[in-house]
Amino acid sequence: MMVDKDDRDQLVKVCQSKRFPVEGMLVITPPVICKTCAYYVGMWCGEYDNGQWIYQPYDRLTDYCRDMDEATEELTAIRMLHGASWSTEVPRDNKFA
Repeated sequence: MMVDKDDRDQLVKVCQSKRFPVEGMLVITPPVICKTCAYYVGMWCGEYDNGQWIYQPYDRLTDYCRDMDEATEELTAIRMLHGASWSTEVPRDNKFA
């Protein structure tokens, strides 16, 4: 799960702002702090499937961190190198792509 509720709220907002979503469309977050059994830095996505948005993990960018402070350091370093932009992917086989 995403640790920061604002990150999840922003993902939902960006997905819902898509005026004409198509089947298989992905909205991908910038790197965020996540937690399962431990903290890590990863990306989440909203996938448009059967007329609804499904929110799920997309990619794990780091190993597990000792604590939130280490995850914050990792996140800062990753964002300095790669930025913090959102992306949207549309399946190639979609006739509207």
